[in-house]
Amino acid sequence: MDTIFEEKPTPALSETYARRLVAFKNVASVVFFAVLPVLVLGIGLRKVLAGGNLGLDFRGELYPEAQFVLHGANPFPSPDAVLDGSDRIYPIPAALLVSPLTVLPVVIATYVWCLVSLVALAATLRVLGVTDWRVYGIVALWPPTIAELQTGNLTILLALLVALAWKLRERPFAPGVAIGLAVALKLFLWPLGVWLLARRRFRSAAVAAGMAVAGTLLVLPFESLTSYVDLMGRMKTAYGLSSYN
Repeated sequence: MDTIFEEKPTPALSETYARRLVAFKNVASVVFFAVLPVLVLGIGLRKVLAGGNLGLDFRGELYPEAQFVLHGANPFPSPDAVLDGSDRIYPIPAALLVSPLTVLPVVIATYVWCLVSLVALAATLRVLGVTDWRVYGIVALWPPTIAELQTGNLTILLALLVALAWKLRERPFAPGVAIGLAVALKLFLWPLGVWLLARRRFRSAAVAAGMAVAGTLLVLPFESLTSYVDLMGRMKTAYGLSSYN
């Protein structure tokens, strides 16, 4: 009996329902994966900046270190100052990388650096073959992304270089250039050179080693290599137990 009195949907109603469902999904996607990330990042970054906590590493380390380097002064703190909280020990290539931003006031430069980081994040996903735009919105709200924007360090740019090395891994020299630049900016990425050797990419490994060594030697006008290593050791003593690492 139920089948006799059951009201079956007409084709027109089914098509209308399907169109509305598709429209709802499209609007929801835009709201949750585009509008929401923009609002959260915009409001969050503004509040963090108002509290003086936006781009902590950029404002306290990279920006002043770049200013010292451009004026030919030693950018590195004394060994005792490291233990007291001064941590300007980025390799010189990192200071040179951000040096163009020193023409701007530090607050404006911090905003620009955050924008550059967001662009680099999108470029990293694109290099890795991510084409679904919704993934970009999700990654923008990923806690490591927000943390990196708050600290303003080199993490996202390093991720882009590593992604390029992976994308171009079959080429003879390109992965070595990307990895060499990454190691020159942040020494802890040196194991990627071992990866090149394991893949028998000897020319790329040689290029990476050459760029890394050249970047490291740029400290010599300001510090000896032994003094620089000592500074990094004191950094470990000062922050080893409390750092995010």
